[in-house]
Amino acid sequence: MNHKKLTTLASIISALLINSGCSLVGPDYVEPSAAIEKDWVSANNPKLKQRNAQLATWWKVFNDPILDKLITEARSQNLDLQTAGVRIFEARAQLGIAVGSEYPQTQQANGNVTQQQISAFAPNTTSIIDRVFASTGIGLSVGWELDVWGQLRRGVEASQANLDASIANYDD
Repeated sequence: MNHKKLTTLASIISALLINSGCSLVGPDYVEPSAAIEKDWVSANNPKLKQRNAQLATWWKVFNDPILDKLITEARSQNLDLQTAGVRIFEARAQLGIAVGSEYPQTQQANGNVTQQQISAFAPNTTSIIDRVFASTGIGLSVGWELDVWGQLRRGVEASQANLDASIANYDD
């Protein structure tokens, strides 16, 4: 094979590899479908009335101060509930870390200004030359990991799912 054909072949192979590397690994999450009735079975029963329920304070419908006190005590002393609440904060923090890993991990900015001057008493100098020399430099450095295989994006999806699961666990 001649050099031109090898170069063309190498270009095609590298283009294919780069193009295939930009896709996510693994299938996308799809929420499973479940058969749901469109209407409640007893929706037309005249003995039933429809209203919005306050599920967060469901026990209030009994108008029982002792039950109110017991629920308040149970909520304040329920270590499992407190642990579940703390796990929500932990999952939020992990999500923040996962999202942050998609952005540059290291940033650095620096600059310098230097000025040098030839002494007025230096030998072989004349008054017509500029004796002051200045140099200025500005630098910026940014570094991050390219998400070629979708690892970081999948990590964000997993962290979001973990947060959702922690909230559902708290609600349970």
